[in-house]
Formats: sequence, structure tokens, C-alpha cells
Amino acid sequence: MSIGMEGFGAQYATLAVSGELKVGEPVKLSGNCTVAPAASAGSFSGVLATLRGELGLVQLRGAVEVPYSGTAPAVGYAMLGADGTGGVKTVTTGGRMVDIVSVEDDKVTFIL
Repeated sequence: MSIGMEGFGAQYATLAVSGELKVGEPVKLSGNCTVAPAASAGSFSGVLATLRGELGLVQLRGAVEVPYSGTAPAVGYAMLGADGTGGVKTVTTGGRMVDIVSVEDDKVTFIL
């Protein structure tokens, strides 16, 4: 047996996408049932899980793993914001409070 967070509490929604998005990127709601890339240091609604044409499957709840930039976040309850390059970074305002469960290899795992 090994430690794993995959699938923990995962909830998804299929939404329209606006702008250039890539799988694994933090996204924000930008219109009716539409997501766009989250702005640097801004809050995010979820993480893009899959992309097919103009529709994306967005994980809105549960454990996710994404790259981080800047100073490594600390495990525990903390505020993360999008970094503007497809990952997240630690912020003091304007982000989203999450439970960080793991930080390693330039990736952070947290619960949305």
C-alpha cells in the first residue's frame, strides 16, 4: 500500500473554455458556464482536467496536483493564487485558501 490522494473528493463539471488553456492549469469562471486562464496572483475556481475542442472538464473539488513557482508552499492551510504560467504560487491576498497536503519535485498537492 502507498500514500495517495488521487480521486479524493473529486467533483467535476463540463464547461466551455475561453482563451488558451492547457490540462492541469488553474482556471477561473469568466462567464456563464465558461472558464478562462486564471490571472497571475489571482484566485482560481478549479483545475482543467481534460480538454476537447471548446469544452473542458474542470475539477472543482477534491485533491489536485499542480506545479508551483516561487517559494515552496508550506504544508497546511494556506492561500494559493495562479502564477500566470499554468501553476500556482503562495500569495497573501486575492488567492484561494486550500489545504496543502504535499510539496515535492516542484509540485504541490492540495484539496480544493
